[in-house]
Amino acid sequence: MSAPEIFIHATSARRFLDATPTVAAILANWDELGFLPGDALCCVSAVSANAQLLVSASKPEPGDYVFEDTIIADNHEVTVTINTWDLNKVFLRTSEIFMIRGPTILAGRHIYVLGDGDPCQLAVSLL
Repeated sequence: MSAPEIFIHATSARRFLDATPTVAAILANWDELGFLPGDALCCVSAVSANAQLLVSASKPEPGDYVFEDTIIADNHEVTVTINTWDLNKVFLRTSEIFMIRGPTILAGRHIYVLGDGDPCQLAVSLL
């Protein structure tokens, strides 16, 4: 099998959406067709320009990106809050590689997509 499978997925600019169920269905179909060799590397890529990807074992939430600390100077306390959510645009990827065993994504990984709110196209392929 050499051609990637392309599918359409929703996006949100405010939270990550889980594309894992669709990817798992594609992998199950490939397994039924005899395309999966056992252990393999799999890749998911954003075909659309409006999507970014993250493969993680835990779902990131917007609150995970807010850091708060107290600074003490000259006997005055100042609480500083930094929200790094917008840095996702810098650190997320357009492609992610993960390991599969048959149709199962290993290590409890999930494929999350972040975008601009418009649907995007994602591609799944074996490496």
